Amino acid sequence: MKSYFDITIQSQPSDVHHFLGKVYRVLHGILSDIFKGKVGISFPEWSDHEFNIDGEVVSKGEIGRVIRLFGNTEDLVEIRRNPALDHYAERQAIRIGIIEAVSETEKFILFIRDRRKEKQTAGFRRRSRRRDKKRALAAPFQKKEYLEKPKPYTSHYIPLLSSSNGHPYSLSIRKEYGEHKLGEFNRYGLSKEKSSLPDF
Repeated sequence: MKSYFDITIQSQPSDVHHFLGKVYRVLHGILSDIFKGKVGISFPEWSDHEFNIDGEVVSKGEIGRVIRLFGNTEDLVEIRRNPALDHYAERQAIRIGIIEAVSETEKFILFIRDRRKEKQTAGFRRRSRRRDKKRALAAPFQKKEYLEKPKPYTSHYIPLLSSSNGHPYSLSIRKEYGEHKLGEFNRYGLSKEKSSLPDF
């Protein structure tokens, strides 16, 4: 990862999350089709907070306004030329930064899709019930598990829409620190098999 550029959401604070989802849908489409595995994404304004709910420590945080894309210069040039990103930039909803060389650092981070959070959603539990019924595995103790109230949480997530059925879903993300490791990234630009990005 020799180069990077930033996309900064410039909307009102109340609309940042909404536009973050819109921009990320564009990036997800680009990374799924053309640059699969070659571009990593980080969130330099990521913040974490903790608070207590009924004796349980719950993590709450914000992803921030900035999406940072890492890759080789040629690929990043092509991404910056994307018409949908240009459209948002012309509307001044986003600011697209210039491509710069990655600074030398000894700190590395991983942004990972957090499936643990997704498994606590009502939609996931409904799909699990349907699968279990089809497999004739819905034993009484499993049904009790479905009826349990999920643990409260808030997480870092990006609101997206499924390209196949148009249904909304949340891309939950967690941040970890790790060692320098080259590798591929998934269709969301997130870490795959512990591939890391510079932290600066």
